[in-house]
Amino acid sequence: MAHLAQQIEQNKPHQNQAASASKKVAVSRARIDMRIDYEVKKMAERASTTLGYASLTEYLTSLIRDHAPKVLEHEAAIQLTNAQFDHFMQVCNEVEIAPSDKLLEAAKSLDAEGF
Repeated sequence: MAHLAQQIEQNKPHQNQAASASKKVAVSRARIDMRIDYEVKKMAERASTTLGYASLTEYLTSLIRDHAPKVLEHEAAIQLTNAQFDHFMQVCNEVEIAPSDKLLEAAKSLDAEGF
């Protein structure tokens, strides 16, 4: 039970954050309309209240801000073993290998898209 109380306390939004948020310059806002099961909504409301959020919107916004960057970072990163990286570098350093037409075409497409 003490562990749960500690976890709740760590996840509570700090009152200083709320005070500083009210001092910020007006921020452009967007709306999300969604339909969810009644039970899911009630569970989200209970979690929001338990963690001390002022509203369900504040709670959901916090979840998105915390989770979305991790998801996007995971999708953008490429992880290689040392052996894979060494092989990649070896292939890159071989001067006599020329890119295929298909690879050149893909590069042109990426350049056209601004990558």
